[in-house]
Amino acid sequence: AIIALLEKWRPDRLILQAPDRVILRWALRNKVDTLPLLADSFEQKSLRRQIQSFLLGWLLNRPAFRAVGNHNVPSCLSLKRIGVDAKKIYPWDWPHELRPEKHPVKALPAGPAKLVYVGSLASSKGVGDCIEAARILREDGVELEMTLVGGGGFTEEATSLIDRYGLSDTVRLAGKLSHDKVIETLKSATLSMAPSWHIYPEGLPMTIYEALATRTPLALSDHPMFQLYFKDAPAARMAPERNPKALAAAIKTLITDEKAYAAASEATGALWDKVKCDLTWGMLIKAWLGEDNMNLDNIKNESLAERLESLG
Repeated sequence: AIIALLEKWRPDRLILQAPDRVILRWALRNKVDTLPLLADSFEQKSLRRQIQSFLLGWLLNRPAFRAVGNHNVPSCLSLKRIGVDAKKIYPWDWPHELRPEKHPVKALPAGPAKLVYVGSLASSKGVGDCIEAARILREDGVELEMTLVGGGGFTEEATSLIDRYGLSDTVRLAGKLSHDKVIETLKSATLSMAPSWHIYPEGLPMTIYEALATRTPLALSDHPMFQLYFKDAPAARMAPERNPKALAAAIKTLITDEKAYAAASEATGALWDKVKCDLTWGMLIKAWLGEDNMNLDNIKNESLAERLESLG
């Protein structure tokens, strides 16, 4: 259906926001200048997925595609691993109004620690691991309140787990909230959680940016997309995927130690500076279009190749 529309409209420029090989091949055949502008990762372990990713990488590396955008460096590294030239890959970011310098460093509060998860309620996002970690921490005598924000297919199972473990006074399903309410929730949170499984095609979730911007330390899984920035980062604690016991232990190191927690909150500012990309989505489009005195040569220093050099 999309190809039929493209044939009808006959565009001379195309921005493609999905890694669709059929549309990419159509653009090549019809010599349509195309900017793949993605927010995807390509860490596929099955043989079928590896072949699909290799074919996608081969297509994206064709000279006709002058630039390929992907959200932030970890996702761009996955493009490089499937064969796309790092010189034509551009890590982009959203413009960020929410910034750590606008928020005070947090201290460990008195009373229960407030743990927050924001995202799709899916088993592969580690929602069940959050609930299991809450059970383990409570059994260990740690006071906490956990809020799970979002909707999805795991909601019914999450409710069942909460009931089974008698956690109705500890874990709350908040459902979907407006963005303003999400930010208010993070501002008042002690810790933000992102325990995604490796099979989830994670990028760099906005909830991670928003946690850092509100000076909220993080507890994350060792997802491949998280390791570049968060492994051994003072502002975060990392645990192996699908391991609620390890997740609970990682959380406990922060929410039971005032000095460690204060240091983690202080470190969110430096980690924010490391994570964010200066090239925004809109700037990349303008450079590709050649608008406002911008072109791809002007932003060469923002390519993945240059970014990796700066990261060492």
